[in-house]
Amino acid sequence: MVQMREMKEDSGFPPGWDEARVRRLLEHYESQTEEQAVAEDEESLADKTQPVMEIPNELVPAVRELLSRTPIEAGVARSEAVMLLAKASRLRTWS
Repeated sequence: MVQMREMKEDSGFPPGWDEARVRRLLEHYESQTEEQAVAEDEESLADKTQPVMEIPNELVPAVRELLSRTPIEAGVARSEAVMLLAKASRLRTWS
């Protein structure tokens, strides 16, 4: 029985998620028409509380790594973020 509980706790889902929630999400997106999907995308882009940023493809891995850090690590990495942004602006200038 202990083994079953450990398995349930390590479900592989993020906190607050479970199989039922994933199934509901899949059903939502799989049942959408193309028009509904486009409307949802446009609505999310219009939401000014959720910024959308463009970054050069070559910086995506570094940005993902920075975002995955804990708050303490993120504080330490602030100078790295500034350097990445400076690099991105230089790349945009040359493109």
